[in-house]
Amino acid sequence: VLFLILAALFAWRLWVAFPRPGATAARKRSDRALVLVVLGGGVNTAEMMADLRSLGSHLDDLDFVYLLGENDRGSLAQAEDFEWGRRNPSPPLAIKAPPGRTPGQGLMGGILSTLSGAWLCLRVILALRPDLVLCNGPGICEPVVFATYVLRVLGVKRVLIQYSECLSSVENLTDTGAALYDFVDRFIVQWPEVIRLYREADYGGRLYTEKEVAPVRVGEPLPEPADLPCLPLPPPGAGPPTVLVNVGTAQFDELMLAIDRAEFLEVLHDMGVKRLRVQRGRSFRPLMLERHGEFEQVDVEVVDFAKCTAAELSQAAIVITHAGVGAVAECLQAGARTVAVLPNGQLDRQRPDVELACALHRQGLVVCCQASKLVSVLREEDFVSLRRYPTRPSTTFTRCVSELLYGGGGGGARVTRR
Repeated sequence: VLFLILAALFAWRLWVAFPRPGATAARKRSDRALVLVVLGGGVNTAEMMADLRSLGSHLDDLDFVYLLGENDRGSLAQAEDFEWGRRNPSPPLAIKAPPGRTPGQGLMGGILSTLSGAWLCLRVILALRPDLVLCNGPGICEPVVFATYVLRVLGVKRVLIQYSECLSSVENLTDTGAALYDFVDRFIVQWPEVIRLYREADYGGRLYTEKEVAPVRVGEPLPEPADLPCLPLPPPGAGPPTVLVNVGTAQFDELMLAIDRAEFLEVLHDMGVKRLRVQRGRSFRPLMLERHGEFEQVDVEVVDFAKCTAAELSQAAIVITHAGVGAVAECLQAGARTVAVLPNGQLDRQRPDVELACALHRQGLVVCCQASKLVSVLREEDFVSLRRYPTRPSTTFTRCVSELLYGGGGGGARVTRR
């Protein structure tokens, strides 16, 4: 009998802990709130920092603690820059944790990785007892949410959770998103294609308004490509017309093979390009380019590793880049005329980089092609008609944070869930 009573009590507490309509931290707007921010590195950290900056005046009422991977120096540097921008003289409070589950990891491996970080995350959550947890994709989010639910089930504190899906989740959720969808209080996605499958999610993309996406929630077709302005032409003082080729830190020999040929230089010459800068990463060195650039009157520079600034990307005539999510997102933010190059052969349409590149191509924001077709695409494509990705972030992130901490509003799209 005692066991049945305890089981019933646990089931009731678990039911109470799950997301419910209109759940808030019940705080006054004059009270400061403690927010735990999970930084996953790379593009996840970049997207999270952009979301935090979009909070605007709400930042004055929030204190942040950052949870990041053990060896993630890049995320720590971004958190320091963000806090410095808030005129906070103290270094950010950052807690390092195991990396959690990684993409593509098997079921048992994922469970073990999640449990390995659960104990540390539980100690962090118990010590901090934050009002809100913000996360957006990395595997470390799972043990954080698990630890949060320990407090919720035990009735210690109802720590609220907001999850933002990354830009590369066009038609499906990431593994982390799929695992956490039913456990978070707000779930934000950036593409209307995802709304078709997860209709209770909040739409936080930049391409459409919530009004334009609303019909998708009731089974209507997807909206037409967003009506966006064309990219501006490089300013007169931008220097000689330049093409940038970016491979990143990886090895992409297929792209090097596509450009290391006289035909590629001929196309650039016909386009009026005067300068070609190739960042080859770990790919082989394009020796033909270096030897024959002078014959086509194109100044060729080949470097191993070098990061382009936003100004260099925006002023380039064309940026030819590998289709990695971070590289493409960086080009979008800079307003670059971008060719996202995919590997040759059969493509896995569910890979995040393939999914994102194809979706942006349909929207007219980038040109997407496989490496073997690069030269023909450069000949035939009209790069003048490429459109500008919106620079202004969606207000959904800020609205959801405000509703969770202080109440008010309609409670988001998830009010019909329970």
